[in-house]
Amino acid sequence: MLGGAFCGCRVFPKIFTMEVDMKKLVMLRQVLILTLCAVVFSSCNRGDDLRDTSYAFGMFAAANLGQNLGTLGVIFDYDAFMQGFRGFRDGGETRLTAEEALERVLAVYESLMEGITFDDFDEDISYSLGMFMSVQVGSGIDFDYTAFMEGFRDFNEARETRLTQEMAGERIMEAMTRLEEQQEADLLLAAERNREEGEAYMAENALRPGVITTSSGLQYEVIIQGTGEMPELMDTVRVHYEGMLIDGTIFDSSLQRGTPIEFPLTAVIPGWSEGVQLMNTGSTYRFVIPSDLAYGPSGIPGAIPPNAALIFTVELIDIVR
Repeated sequence: MLGGAFCGCRVFPKIFTMEVDMKKLVMLRQVLILTLCAVVFSSCNRGDDLRDTSYAFGMFAAANLGQNLGTLGVIFDYDAFMQGFRGFRDGGETRLTAEEALERVLAVYESLMEGITFDDFDEDISYSLGMFMSVQVGSGIDFDYTAFMEGFRDFNEARETRLTQEMAGERIMEAMTRLEEQQEADLLLAAERNREEGEAYMAENALRPGVITTSSGLQYEVIIQGTGEMPELMDTVRVHYEGMLIDGTIFDSSLQRGTPIEFPLTAVIPGWSEGVQLMNTGSTYRFVIPSDLAYGPSGIPGAIPPNAALIFTVELIDIVR
């Protein structure tokens, strides 16, 4: 993946626009976010493997920063660089604010884009680059900082590296593979735990007065009973709704947005489609939807866990003709 000279890892664009401050911030994140950092370091074991992979990714970091910011060969204050890197990554107190560091790094970037060269970076610039280099490295992860700095320094200054670029790429890919395997195992465990918790919640909920369980396993209770027309499967409806996990976490709400939504009943999860067809226009129902009628083992990354049972409060406002 990395290739002989890391040339395959173009995770950043080569040209950036600098019209407004927000674009500058986006640019900086594009330049400094090392997409694989969290992947690599979170999967390393202790000992030689951790040191070698940390060293390898230090090389990779220097290569990408050099390719995109033009810093290869510029001498850093490496102690300051690692102080900024560690302080920002570990959530400790940093002697520069993020805004101050951003200002310094942008000044260097703009100077380099204008053809101004640097022989070295002073303490503040080195510290600032270290802070932003750490943005995507996960916190609370075992990390050999010394090995990372050595790999970064050796590659940046074109010294002889103790790993070839091919070896460094292999270390990174091995770590990524281990992480993927661990993530898959963790996902399976989380999915089974969520399924069990959802089933337990629904078993208890079924005992509450007013809760009705359909043959599919969907549970509903009437909060407000309307008297209007009932929708059919091919209809489009206008609703207000709020969705939450069984622990009470709200993951979506048209009520909070203040605007109802329209959708065809063929375009939603099965639990929604079945439940809304039970309602008269003007009704408000509370649904508890088992995971197999919701998003199943896949869930929605970042929003809905795998095999999660879901709770929706739905107001059927109208059937859209």
